[in-house]
Amino acid sequence: MRDIMQMSYEASQIARSPLEHQTLFTEMLFNELGQMKSADIAQHLSCTFDVIRREYKVLLSFPARLNESDSVKSDVK
Repeated sequence: MRDIMQMSYEASQIARSPLEHQTLFTEMLFNELGQMKSADIAQHLSCTFDVIRREYKVLLSFPARLNESDSVKSDVK
């Protein structure tokens, strides 16, 4: 996976407004996630349900060096 901050920077160079930056970055991020295997994403994904607020909270947390292979945890290369 490409570096997330690099994707954000690239989107900011193209965008003419904050909303356009957010849209471009989101498209770039979803494109990258679409290329990954679900087993590689699953270890970084958590989901909880807040009963009081009646909403789901989905958290996706990637390490800064996701593109390096880790023979113990996953086969991301």
